[in-house]
Amino acid sequence: MRNATCWLIGLAMLLGGGASVLAQEEPGKHEATDMATEERASSRYGFGVYAGQIFGDTISEATFVGEFTPELDDSTVLGGLMTIAIAEKTRLELRLGLSSTTVLGTPNGDIGAKLYYFDLAYVPRFGSGKVTWGVPFGVGWATLDEDGPFTNFGQIPDRDPSLIVSGGSGVDFFVGLQAEIPLGERLSVIFDGRFKRFHRLQNVLERTAKTTEITVGLHWRR
Repeated sequence: MRNATCWLIGLAMLLGGGASVLAQEEPGKHEATDMATEERASSRYGFGVYAGQIFGDTISEATFVGEFTPELDDSTVLGGLMTIAIAEKTRLELRLGLSSTTVLGTPNGDIGAKLYYFDLAYVPRFGSGKVTWGVPFGVGWATLDEDGPFTNFGQIPDRDPSLIVSGGSGVDFFVGLQAEIPLGERLSVIFDGRFKRFHRLQNVLERTAKTTEITVGLHWRR
């Protein structure tokens, strides 16, 4: 009986000492877990800038008097981007772009314009090693802000003579391919090419412009 009592007292002291040690270590474990969780949460987000080229296309379905058909010229594009990782191999990408361009072949000559767009892409990603590939596809909104009208009053076939042709706004659709190459622990370069369809860059008698955009960007992950 005395031996059993001694064993019970010894076991109680051992368990008590172990509980005390665990109690001392537990805050550190929680702190490390919280820090790891915060780091994973912050690393979901990335930011960057990009530059490249948009290769234009005809934006009007009508040919005006004098055989004029407005066309978006090739131009440089600049922009910023944000990425949000939603799974290990999938992320969302937001892009805000600006291109200072020219609308060629209007009845009023070549018209300077600025093309603004905001795109939201879903990007499945694959590959390993030095290159991670992605397939961005999605939708956006684009606006063509022109320096002057493309036509004068009365130059639109079969339309109210008080109307003039100018820039427009509308949805754009795109699909592409990108390659991301790391430059460090958090910095990478993204090569991106996408086929884009701008629905309404002209206010009336518009034609969906079939363009190609090629860009190179720097991406920093938090």
